[in-house]
Amino acid sequence: MEDGRSRVYAVVRAYVNFARNNPEYYQLMFGSKLWRYSEQDSVLAAAARKLIDEDVEELQSYQQLGGTRIDLDLHSYVEVFWGTIHGICRLFLDGVYTDSASVERLCSAATDMLWTQLAPDQEGSR
Repeated sequence: MEDGRSRVYAVVRAYVNFARNNPEYYQLMFGSKLWRYSEQDSVLAAAARKLIDEDVEELQSYQQLGGTRIDLDLHSYVEVFWGTIHGICRLFLDGVYTDSASVERLCSAATDMLWTQLAPDQEGSR
């Protein structure tokens, strides 16, 4: 069975890979012009909020099973999680990083930081 850190890494890596392999789709979905010029109550904003809420609900279930810290503010965690991954994607799509070695390094570093906040209290988890 996959451990929690491996699950976080899989999500981070899949998101970054999608953005790198599909830059046009990623820009369409998350490009600043689309968000900047959309109405705040648009279908797009509602869908984004729904996705965050679904992620929070999934983590709540995992939290009840002891898979995450009990005191973690899951809503804030999900927002920071997606913000972190989105920022990494922008670094690649904007040409700040272009090499494959940076993908692994940044995905691993992000996973470590994100898992440290999510992991249930254990010796050395914080």
